[in-house]
Amino acid sequence: MKKNKKSRLILPVLLIIGIILSYVILRIYDKGNYSEKKDMEADKEQSDSDKSINKADLERYKKILLNEGTPDEVLADISDEQIAFIAKDIKRGDIYEDMDSFEFEDKLISVTIICYSYENNGEKQYKFFPSFRWLKAGYGIENDSFGFAVHEGWEIIPGMPAQTEVVCLKNSFEVKNIKIYEPIDASQYGYAYSFTNGIAMGDNYYEGYGVFYARKKEENGENKISITYLHDSSSVLENIEYGLIINEAGVSVSLDSAKLQEYSKDMLLSVK
Repeated sequence: MKKNKKSRLILPVLLIIGIILSYVILRIYDKGNYSEKKDMEADKEQSDSDKSINKADLERYKKILLNEGTPDEVLADISDEQIAFIAKDIKRGDIYEDMDSFEFEDKLISVTIICYSYENNGEKQYKFFPSFRWLKAGYGIENDSFGFAVHEGWEIIPGMPAQTEVVCLKNSFEVKNIKIYEPIDASQYGYAYSFTNGIAMGDNYYEGYGVFYARKKEENGENKISITYLHDSSSVLENIEYGLIINEAGVSVSLDSAKLQEYSKDMLLSVK
């Protein structure tokens, strides 16, 4: 009888020990999986947040532009992101024409226009790359607008690319966010865009690059591109409504308000 009683006691003990061992093994396994999962998530987060252009791609983009006649000083004067944006739209046989840039008196914003030409069915046509760049950090661009227009004697080529890419940068080199915008308004002379990026906190700031295609329909047409950047500093409660008007005279604003800071410049280009 004593022997049987011992046997009855040993079995439950072994069962309990087995359960405990199974629990410990599962915990170790789960912990390993959890650590591996966290490592994978960290790698993914780093990959997702790292939107900057790698050196090899940048050199390839620069080579594309240099091959089409872009001067070294032009590449030195624009950001890596703008180089990449332009290079993606440049084809073999395109020819660099000219560049113009301007920095406004308050030292907040600068604008640039770069032009390339190409042949299409025997006709010379043009690719224009207008851009804006905030020179100081911490400004929001939510509800800001950007527009550009050719003048009389020129016209936009419909059906061609006309996007604007807005980039949020940190410390002038690390890309935090990229958004592509389509025009909210267009005419035969140009395009207008409205942004929803929000506030660039801390040392972040924004710059944007557009592209549009145009043809010179009159030989004596003026080689002038109007660029307007409109900064909306109003609050949500103030509900300011306005628009950019695009016509042969350039870009104008439909509302005069102290809450709207207008940066407009007629850019002159020497195109053949």
